[in-house]
Amino acid sequence: MISPHRGYRSCVVCRKRDVKGSLCRVSLQITEEAGCIVVDFGCKVQSRGAYIHLSVECIRKFSSKTLSHNFRKQLKQLSRASGTVLDSERLEAVIAELLQLVSD
Repeated sequence: MISPHRGYRSCVVCRKRDVKGSLCRVSLQITEEAGCIVVDFGCKVQSRGAYIHLSVECIRKFSSKTLSHNFRKQLKQLSRASGTVLDSERLEAVIAELLQLVSD
């Protein structure tokens, strides 16, 4: 059984729990124009974050639907404030960046 007190996180795609260090963190950064997804390798970005396995299967299933579920409160505030939603081009760039990281 996995102890919840040892730095475990759940992947937002497959929902499996794993050691925090084996997952990659993505964060939602909100600007005045849009919400931008960034890969947070050092876990230093001070914003809402989600964790994803660095596996091809999880990265390929990673989508705006997954993010909208995990960041729904922040995205709702963003759309009320500026009328915009998640920057889909940046999301595609993050997915490509993660796939490149896995293939190396």
